[in-house]
Amino acid sequence: MCEVVAVHCVGDKRAAIFPLILGGGLGKRLWPISNQSVPKQFLKLWGCKADSLMQKTLRRVNRLFFHPPVISSNAKYISLLREQINEIECMPSRIILEPYPRNTAAAICVASLYIDSLESEAYVLSMPIDHYIEDERRFCTIVEEAYVLMKKSTMSPEIMLTLFGVKPETITHEYGYLQQGYSIEGQMSQIADFVEKPDSKHRVMRLYEERMRDLYWNSGIYVYKNSALLWAFKEYLPHIYDVCCAALNFAKYSKGEDIYLCKYMWSSVPAVSIEYALLEKQELRSRLAMVPLEVGWSDIGIWSNLYRVIQRIRYSTTEHIYST
Repeated sequence: MCEVVAVHCVGDKRAAIFPLILGGGLGKRLWPISNQSVPKQFLKLWGCKADSLMQKTLRRVNRLFFHPPVISSNAKYISLLREQINEIECMPSRIILEPYPRNTAAAICVASLYIDSLESEAYVLSMPIDHYIEDERRFCTIVEEAYVLMKKSTMSPEIMLTLFGVKPETITHEYGYLQQGYSIEGQMSQIADFVEKPDSKHRVMRLYEERMRDLYWNSGIYVYKNSALLWAFKEYLPHIYDVCCAALNFAKYSKGEDIYLCKYMWSSVPAVSIEYALLEKQELRSRLAMVPLEVGWSDIGIWSNLYRVIQRIRYSTTEHIYST
C-alpha cells in the first residue's frame, strides 16, 4: 500500500503543485529487456518484489505538498498502468491516453489544458515516468523551494518555467545542456544559454571548453506556471495548441474516467519535444530559470547508466549494513 508521506514543506503546507508524469515512451532504450510490449518504465529492474520505475515515480509525488498526479501515456499501455498503479495504490487524478506518441510538446500542452480546467493559476511539476532519483526527499525539497521562489519572484517578465540541471558526469550528446547565468535568489539562477542535445561530441567538447564551470545537463524535469506556459504555446506554437484543444474537447472518457484523446485530431499534432519546440527559443530565455539538482539522478537511458545506478545502490546498501 502507498501511504501519503508527510514532509517538511517550504511554503504552504496544503497541496500546491500538480505533478504531470510523462510516460509515452515505446521501449526503444535498454533493448532487448525494454521493448514495445513492456517498455522500461514498467520493468522491475531491482527484482520482482521491487517497484518499477513508474511505481517509484508515483510514490515520489505521493506527498502532502502535491495534488494527485496526472499521467500522460500511450493508450496501448493502459492495462500495464492500471495493474501497477493498483499494486501500490497510489491513485492518479487522471490518466490521459494518447492514440500514438507525439513527443513531449503535445503531451505537456494537452495535459496543461486539462490541469487549467481544474485550477487557472496552477503550478505544475512535469517529469518523465522512467527516471531514477536516489535522494527522493531532497528532490521534493528542491522542487518546493523552486516553486516558492517562482511565486515570490518580482522579476519582470515573471518566471514561466524552471529547469533542473544535473552536473555532467561524462561528455555526451545524449542530453541537453544549460549554462548557468546570474543568480536570482537562493539556488535559482538565470539561464545564459540552452542547447538541447548537441548534434555531435565535437560540439559538446566546445561547450565544455568554453563554459565548463557553469554547464549542466538538462534533466527534463520542470516546474512551470501553467497559465504562462499555455500562453507560450498559444503565442509560439498555435497549431499544437489548437490541435491539443480539439483532441481534448473531442476525447472519450472510460468508466474509470481515463481520457482517450481523439485519434483524428491527434494525428495532426507534430511529434516534437518541448525543448526543441519552445524552450530553445531566444525570445523566452528571460522567462526561464534553473536550479541545480543534486539528488543522484539518472534517466537510465543506456546500459552503462543502469550499471552505475546498480553499483550506487549496492554501495549504499553495504554502507548501511556496516553502519548498523
